[in-house]
Amino acid sequence: LVSSYCIMEDPPEGYVVSVGSSDPHGDLQSSAQQFRAQRILNFPFEQHPVGILKTPQPIMYSETVQPMCIASVPLPDEHACIMGVVTKGGLMTLRHVQMLYESDCQELAQGLSSYLCAKVKEIDAEVAETLGMDPELDIYPFSAPLDFDISGVKAGSLETPLFCLTNEHPTWSVYGFALNAYNVTDPESPILFSDVSSDLEAIKQHSDVTYQEWVQSMLAKRS
Repeated sequence: LVSSYCIMEDPPEGYVVSVGSSDPHGDLQSSAQQFRAQRILNFPFEQHPVGILKTPQPIMYSETVQPMCIASVPLPDEHACIMGVVTKGGLMTLRHVQMLYESDCQELAQGLSSYLCAKVKEIDAEVAETLGMDPELDIYPFSAPLDFDISGVKAGSLETPLFCLTNEHPTWSVYGFALNAYNVTDPESPILFSDVSSDLEAIKQHSDVTYQEWVQSMLAKRS
């Protein structure tokens, strides 16, 4: 499961997926397992800003490769969360995320059918970089989001996952992907996230498709 923006293109050779790096502070590729993956599905962005990749062979779980739950309900109240990784070293940092009313992100969410709105209490340069602010800028605060625009939604980063723990579900779960923010240097500024729980039915419907079934469907379409 990935952010829709990550797989907008659908190259014939597919994508390379890296998992299970045991050295997040060094060369990520040296300790990661790499797999070829094909895009099974990329939902219409306004409906479900997520997509699904499939590998030809199953990815085996290990000490450094673990399953991740997908949230079945929106994130309530305030919780400890991990929001993506910083560019250098891939370090995930614990943050306290406070949920806000949807109306607080209404201007950011033009075109989206469902979304989460939240603020991150520990705002710093790492959060700015995680949300797609230009890491080459040697200034703080970062003020220049990366430049792209999908369906009218101008985003800082459409690829940063939000993982959280809750009392009701004490297992790390993915709740959404960061989409946009008014000002990531302000702890009171709302941040817009996609709502994975609202996508769950569609995800379940298509995630059962095996790689082999997908190949057969592609061959049938071509013939």
